[in-house]
Amino acid sequence: MNSIKNNQWLDFCRAVAILLVLLSHSRGYLIPLWQPFNGLKFGGFIGVELFFALSGFLIGRIIIVKSRDSEGRALWILPFWFRRWARTYPIYILFLLLNIAISTSLRPAGDDNILGYFIFTQSLTHPHPSFFGEAWSLAVEEIFYFITPILYFLFFKCIKSHQKSLLLTLFVMILLPTIYRVYLSLAINLSLNEIRTVSLARLDSIMYGVLIAWLFYFKSNFKSVLLYSTLLFSLFFPALIYLTHLPDEILNEHNFTKIFLFNASGVICASCVVVGVKIKIKGFFVYIVQKIAASSYISYLINLPVLYTMQYLIPEQQGWVCILLWSAYLIITLSLAILLHITLEKKILSLRDKISPG
Repeated sequence: MNSIKNNQWLDFCRAVAILLVLLSHSRGYLIPLWQPFNGLKFGGFIGVELFFALSGFLIGRIIIVKSRDSEGRALWILPFWFRRWARTYPIYILFLLLNIAISTSLRPAGDDNILGYFIFTQSLTHPHPSFFGEAWSLAVEEIFYFITPILYFLFFKCIKSHQKSLLLTLFVMILLPTIYRVYLSLAINLSLNEIRTVSLARLDSIMYGVLIAWLFYFKSNFKSVLLYSTLLFSLFFPALIYLTHLPDEILNEHNFTKIFLFNASGVICASCVVVGVKIKIKGFFVYIVQKIAASSYISYLINLPVLYTMQYLIPEQQGWVCILLWSAYLIITLSLAILLHITLEKKILSLRDKISPG
């Protein structure tokens, strides 16, 4: 588990995650051909859950190592924040401005508080606004980046144990969002999709990846048991696909689903992320996977502007033209993302590494 940074399985999971999201967002092209294609909406749910699990596992390991090396001091937190935000914020702002620019034509916005988007507070305690809808998951991640190191450090100052400090952080950040979802479901009667985008109600979805990182780091003597356990939980992945492909009205019938589906998906997706870390992928397939994985962040941000532009230019979609448009959407989105990753994102990351080496 030491050579995780360029792990092929993690790249594969990241590539699968973004492809699932694209599949979900583009299902409108396929539904006219066959109505059950609407079930592909599961891709949006599971794709984001996989991204959360990946972030939790990777960032969890970073927090463990950085805090350990700092010998109990808080000096690691500011560089940690800088590297996380330098990784995400510049590209995010670029696409936020793009969405503002097209909000009067291609992608109309309501009376949303645009300023909140700049500091990721647009959906802190309420469902995400309609404008720039995909930004909800980024808000969850950025809040996770901010809160977790602080909470972890405060616990460490009290009990002087890295292992117990992170375990307490995990307990708090899994329990409190779950309780908050109980409130949102029972008292406010929000739908599952509304609860899904409330930032403070979703932090636990990332923490299951952190939990896996904690187990592999502090309980390494039980690594084989842990791997078998993740394999067991991964077997529920098809059941998760089935459940999340169901119509929204079915998922909203039960408060239990609106509250605990996120706990189940967090455990299952975190297990899937680590179950194959020892798998080696060979051949040209590796190259394709790495390209898609490396540009997945930009793909996530650019795919809906591409989709809305295509729908604006070609509003009528009938017959097998839908297949052509669907294929064009995937090719254009992935190609633009790879191009922007090479020409822009890699340069930003290189500058970040010069300012604050990892």
